[in-house]
Amino acid sequence: MPRFLLLGSRARANLYSQFATLERSGIPLLQALPILRKQAPPEVERSLKQMQHWVQQGMALALAGRRSGLFLPWEARLIQVAAEAGKLQTLFGRLQQHYALRSQRLLKFKSRLVYPLAILALAVFIGPAPALLLGHIGPVGYLMRTAVPLLGLYLLIRLLLWRYRLASLTEQPVGVAVVGLALPVIGNLMRCQQRRDFLASLALLLEAGVPAGEALKWAADSVGNPVLRAGYQAAPARVEAGASVAQALANCDIDSEALTLIETGERSGRLDEMLWYEVRRLDERLDSRLDTLAEWTPRVLYAMVVGFVVSSIVSV
Repeated sequence: MPRFLLLGSRARANLYSQFATLERSGIPLLQALPILRKQAPPEVERSLKQMQHWVQQGMALALAGRRSGLFLPWEARLIQVAAEAGKLQTLFGRLQQHYALRSQRLLKFKSRLVYPLAILALAVFIGPAPALLLGHIGPVGYLMRTAVPLLGLYLLIRLLLWRYRLASLTEQPVGVAVVGLALPVIGNLMRCQQRRDFLASLALLLEAGVPAGEALKWAADSVGNPVLRAGYQAAPARVEAGASVAQALANCDIDSEALTLIETGERSGRLDEMLWYEVRRLDERLDSRLDTLAEWTPRVLYAMVVGFVVSSIVSV
């Protein structure tokens, strides 16, 4: 089983932006890959080198990218379909927009946390200072009360970020998926993100001319959460049994307003346009929910600061 690069959203956005630019310029693939390698960071350069080797052996771009670990499985499927339909430039542009939006959201969220985290770190160092000055604790005790908590917080944040990236590359364990969906605010955020990714993949596949039943199957495979994916995976069978796309998605994690848009798109022959309209609506909803999360997270951190300061004063 191939290993995939744990690239962040910004790195993937840059990668697909470069692919789109080269595709737009009309440079043949075997000439384009060496150009990409010169501009890529070391970990990406290694995968591009492997991809170039497989392409030189006559392998298709999608399969070569997946085997080298550069393309995720659902990305490789989309690239394969787009290559056959002659729409690689459009797809690369869509993927670049997808990851650029995700990167912007995360960057905005992180920027909202810088100040409260700095205040928390300052409080951690100041809190035990009176006890150190009064001789109640020694230098080792002071470090245990300051460096150890901060190191633990740093490792926790790194673990969460690593887990987030890993979840986008591999199937999440069912237990982790269930717990994540049950969390307040975060659970709704995860549902919204997975719904957005599913509908965007479905729109891309339909744009490329893939039949609805097959497009639903491949789009369902792009959903990382197994609990939500199980619902989406039941939709293709309903389409094959004669149901419309809207009817097939009625029992999935999609609201009634979106289903109405999908039904309208089917009747008018503009299903892909309606799907992109819904994707844009979900993007706005994601931004709003991330703003809510970014608003409440500092409040929790400030409460931790107050609690830490009070406990330090009481212990003196």
